[in-house]
Amino acid sequence: MALKAELEQWHQAVEMFDEQNYGGALDMFRSIADSAKIHFNIGLILGRKGDHEGAAYDQALKLDQYLVVAFFQRGVAKMVLQRNPEAMEDFNSALKFLRDNEFIDYTQIGLDYKVYTCEVLYNRALCHFCMGQEREARTDLFDASKRTAEERHSWIRKAADSSGMDCPLYCVPKGVVYRPSASKLKSTKKIDFLGSAKVIASADGKDNFTGFKGALVRKETLKSSGSPMSIQHQKSMRVRRTTPPPETNSALARSNTMPVHRLESSQQP
Repeated sequence: MALKAELEQWHQAVEMFDEQNYGGALDMFRSIADSAKIHFNIGLILGRKGDHEGAAYDQALKLDQYLVVAFFQRGVAKMVLQRNPEAMEDFNSALKFLRDNEFIDYTQIGLDYKVYTCEVLYNRALCHFCMGQEREARTDLFDASKRTAEERHSWIRKAADSSGMDCPLYCVPKGVVYRPSASKLKSTKKIDFLGSAKVIASADGKDNFTGFKGALVRKETLKSSGSPMSIQHQKSMRVRRTTPPPETNSALARSNTMPVHRLESSQQP
């Protein structure tokens, strides 16, 4: 599919998603599903509809094996399905590719979300609690508490006090999907670089056209004189050409040399 058509359909699918027309958005995304971003969007929408199998995240990770946010969100989906060992693997992979950074910001590539290391550690701690691994859970919560950066991270401290009871999972929030670049969308629109000619400024208020003004001035001059210029007057204004001298047939006239004047015999010394 051409890039222009794909961007336009991507934009239409996002608009349907914003209108909560999830069925229409899914159909549109599936018709252009050839990138990790689009498959990730499909996974998010399916999750909103209650489908947490995560096949779309699998496909996204096949196309981009370093997509931390896909590991993170797939781990959440696995925990919802109580497939905790699989969720643990996804959270471990997310931490691996975070490479000890505090977060990865996906805003610049169209997803308004940051994956924080402390959030991944917190989710993994809840997974440990669900699997009866309290010591590992508290270790993760302790590490996560040292990396908190936003107000929403207050749940990390609460989880330590409640042993993870009634604590929500961190995940990509509702309404967030990968969106096409505004600059790329703008470039797909047809632009008339030449446009149509028009008068920008003129010293003459009657000058409302573009082009050579000489003909208009001449016309106005003739109009102000009261009568058109007579044919005889026009002829008298013409520059007459002088009659060229008659050609001579002599060889001298055609020569580019000067004649040699010989002295008469009586004048010779």
